[in-house]
Amino acid sequence: MSGYALLSLLEPHQPGVARFQAELSGLQPGSAHSFHFHSWGDMTVDLNDGSLGPIYMTNAIDVEKLHVNNRGIGQLEVDFRSSSLEFDWQRGGATGLQRHVGRSLTLHAGPSSSTPTIAAAVCGIAHPHVAFATDIISTSAPSTLSPGVVFLCVLTGLVVFTMLFVATLYYLRYPIPLIGRWLYQGNYHATPPPPHQVRPMMVAEKL
Repeated sequence: MSGYALLSLLEPHQPGVARFQAELSGLQPGSAHSFHFHSWGDMTVDLNDGSLGPIYMTNAIDVEKLHVNNRGIGQLEVDFRSSSLEFDWQRGGATGLQRHVGRSLTLHAGPSSSTPTIAAAVCGIAHPHVAFATDIISTSAPSTLSPGVVFLCVLTGLVVFTMLFVATLYYLRYPIPLIGRWLYQGNYHATPPPPHQVRPMMVAEKL
């Protein structure tokens, strides 16, 4: 399982609005997973023994659940609005987002937070101009063909090759096995070899 998550402040176009985006692959199609922040971000500890601390929630941002589509990709995009997210020009930062730096973002095996944690990552500060690309996973994931598709491709190739081969023989008026009589319909007859001619023996008599 792999993926990306980004929490960004939509300044200056939407003051006081934070957008949370995530895209994770390698999950069970149609499943749902508890998806939230924890208080601590130490990735060296056991993810399921409580060392990450309690679930971290604020009045501004509360991520709860991730739903997975039929391709095994979980996507999430939700906007949160709060006055605590407004950019503080005096202090040079958005305190509502800065509170998440150093904490962990966890994914659980099921829709409840009581299920085991199956993945976690520590939250950091992204580049100010970073943008979340929703096609990162789809373009990087290796494409595989099912056996049925491979069989159809091979069968199509054989059919096309056979048709080209028969068309070439027909154009050159060469014999075509099995279907030659039907294709030529009397317009083509193999010319039999000329009969063997015996030259008369000349007998000379001495007079």
